[in-house]
Amino acid sequence: MTEVSKRRLLAACSTIAVGSAGCVDFDSRSDSQIDTVSATGDGLEKCSSVTGDWLTFQGDHRNTGHSSTVGPIRSDPTRTTIAADVYTRHTDFVPLVTATGIVTVTRNGLALVDPASGERLWEYTPNGPIRHTPTIGCGAVYVQSLHKKHCIDLASGELYWRQNTGSAGRTGSFVMDSERLFTWPGIRVYDLTTGTRRQRRFVNSGVQGLALDENALYAMIAANDQGRLEAFDPATGKRQWRNDTVGESYRPPVVAHGHAYSASTNGIVTAVDITSGETAWQHDLALDELSSMVGVYEDETVYVPTGTVKKVVALNAETGKPRWQTPVAGGAFYAPIVGDELLYVPTGGTLAAIDRRTGVKQWEIDTVMNAELAASSEGLYAVNGSDLVRFS
Repeated sequence: MTEVSKRRLLAACSTIAVGSAGCVDFDSRSDSQIDTVSATGDGLEKCSSVTGDWLTFQGDHRNTGHSSTVGPIRSDPTRTTIAADVYTRHTDFVPLVTATGIVTVTRNGLALVDPASGERLWEYTPNGPIRHTPTIGCGAVYVQSLHKKHCIDLASGELYWRQNTGSAGRTGSFVMDSERLFTWPGIRVYDLTTGTRRQRRFVNSGVQGLALDENALYAMIAANDQGRLEAFDPATGKRQWRNDTVGESYRPPVVAHGHAYSASTNGIVTAVDITSGETAWQHDLALDELSSMVGVYEDETVYVPTGTVKKVVALNAETGKPRWQTPVAGGAFYAPIVGDELLYVPTGGTLAAIDRRTGVKQWEIDTVMNAELAASSEGLYAVNGSDLVRFS
């Protein structure tokens, strides 16, 4: 990495705020802000002023499913229609919606797509297959290929740095704070601006997903039909607490409302107090199979999709008591998107809109999705075969 590139990345990361990701409002910035970001190619203002520029598996690093700053996307109660599509090559990765553009990801590479025209602004091909959804932050894209980590400028596609990961080579998606990248299945810590190893592993193996807030790094760990949730000091790696009641789960927790929420493979939803590590409540969904789907959070409610059971359940985030449950036509394997009025639920063959306060289904249309939904004020984005589709 050149000295200029390093200074640009350092400046961008100096103002990063944990948890500010998810659903982007493309209209939320002034023209001068947009021009500055586009002209410099380094995103110096993004980490402090733009939400959604660093999307992980479920949205922000707390996995709530939306931006903690912008909040839910604006709902359209009318029937959703397909507005545009862009050929992306076949992919199973969620599109990453940012204020700069949409990053589409395949096993062989990634590209930045203009959301208005569908034009590819740049493409990047790493040295091996991509196995996990990239993370976006500080105006850069962080992606893991076979045995290397890559840091790429979001606006230009320029490579900031590339580092070997050693023989393991299968690290999961990154979460990040202002200085560090955290990866799994064994929690490794890397310098954000250089990619070099910063400290020894927190956990050697077994991690199924991470969440991060200003207080702790949360790790879901599963092995031998059991599971546990652990919290670590991000700076030192010291374990703050461990909870062994969460059961076997293969998704990261959702951190909100003072709790870490998770769903186990046997249908138990658990809320853990993030200060003490004690179990606040558990709720049995009475399901034969859950596939450890992670939910999303909004307005003191946790929304949990139930896989092959084909329904979505809303739970009181404070008590765990059910608010409603609503059937959907296809298997609810993907996390919903939170709107201001509606909950958008992707399934194996449909997209449903549910009133998130009452649970009443507003509409459901047939469509095929390869991956999770992404959202902005422009609409919902999904991968359908080899097409990036916008619903608006």
